[in-house]
Amino acid sequence: MGTLVVMRHGLSEYNAQGRYAGQFDTPLTVEGEAEARAAGVAMAEAGLRFDVAISSELSRAARTLDLAVDAMVAPESRTPEIVRTALLNERRYGDVQHLTREQAESRFGREAAESWLSELDARPPGDAESLRVLLDRTRSAWREVIRPNLDAGRSALVVSHGGTLRMAMVAAGFWDVTRALGERFATAVPVRINLETGDTHPLKHGGVGYVGGT
Repeated sequence: MGTLVVMRHGLSEYNAQGRYAGQFDTPLTVEGEAEARAAGVAMAEAGLRFDVAISSELSRAARTLDLAVDAMVAPESRTPEIVRTALLNERRYGDVQHLTREQAESRFGREAAESWLSELDARPPGDAESLRVLLDRTRSAWREVIRPNLDAGRSALVVSHGGTLRMAMVAAGFWDVTRALGERFATAVPVRINLETGDTHPLKHGGVGYVGGT
């Protein structure tokens, strides 16, 4: 079986503003782009090489992947196959999208806002996904996109979003739901996954500073 490294996208404009991004296509900040490049350099220095690099279709993840791969690939090296899939997009947040946490709590109540992040079947108002629906989507991503590459002995880099990666770890059988709800992925920190045990090994670098959000 191949090697798996997962990474949340770099700092986005909505991260910096403390807003729910969901599937709104907020771009990376200048800092987020620097984080992505630093992650690529750190992976190259750690001796990591990838056969395939997979991201969501949202630009903050796709751009992070592209910058990281460009930073780690030497001119004479083979560039990994690039795959984009909507199955790894962030959760749909419905009417909460674009709001800050404070605005969401003011409009819909603190109890409701907390339930969206802690209960599998709680769903924000509007065209939104519950965590259970997100989990089902990440199961499809694991089964249809990620696992076949690993089974073929290919090394894979997966760049997605905080909530999506947490549910993907459940979908792959590495974490249970309780652990996933309590974990956070820092922006643009590569995390190597032990495919036998599910243990995580973050590859920290100087560009890291933001944890939380979407």
